[in-house]
Amino acid sequence: MTHLSDKQFLTLDIIADYKKPVGSGTVSIELSRRGETLSEATAGRILRTLDRKGYTEKNGFQGRKVTDKGLNILKKYRCQKIKKEQLDRLLEYSKVSGKKDLLDILIARRAIEREIAGLAARNIDKEDIHRISKNINQHENKLKKKQSGVEEDKEFHTLISDVAQNRVLKTTLKFIMNEGEVSSLLEFIRKEVGSTLITDHKEIMSALKSGSSRQAEDAMLSHINNLIADVKKYWARVNLS
Repeated sequence: MTHLSDKQFLTLDIIADYKKPVGSGTVSIELSRRGETLSEATAGRILRTLDRKGYTEKNGFQGRKVTDKGLNILKKYRCQKIKKEQLDRLLEYSKVSGKKDLLDILIARRAIEREIAGLAARNIDKEDIHRISKNINQHENKLKKKQSGVEEDKEFHTLISDVAQNRVLKTTLKFIMNEGEVSSLLEFIRKEVGSTLITDHKEIMSALKSGSSRQAEDAMLSHINNLIADVKKYWARVNLS
């Protein structure tokens, strides 16, 4: 987004909260109240940097105020901070420590669900197609209403593992998907990068109906690879390690 430091953004935030121009002394005091102990001289250097970048401007001897450019970048920063806090809560809830853990889970799912999809294509019947199609419709309706489709997503993969008729693969997938409950985390990430699960699910359904194990395997691989790509894209976007 920009190369400003957290302290510089915090300074912008402080100035923007005031209805009148703010001096370096006030900024130093407010920074201390927010856990950043800085001298008035250091606060002054931060303000001069913000001036040079066009995010703040002097108002005579009264102090500084935030420019329109500064307000714009501050709005983006606040939005990103909220999203980062959402991600932190989801990581805590899902018991996933970060990007690597999440990718490891998806890589394991990719191997298992490819086999599951291939078996399901050979075993699927009209009743199975009806159940899975119903799930996709319910998921799509939820999305249209701006509601979470996490439960429908989990059910979709469970239904396919039922059709595969391999107890070991089904049990392994259930363990991986329930370990830490990562579905909410993945839904959040895909939403942030502008992707949806439902498109992938429709492709998988089409491949299953064809009866071709190869097509079903390829569709499932594409789905999991899309998830992996979205995770990497999101982490890069928010500059997380």
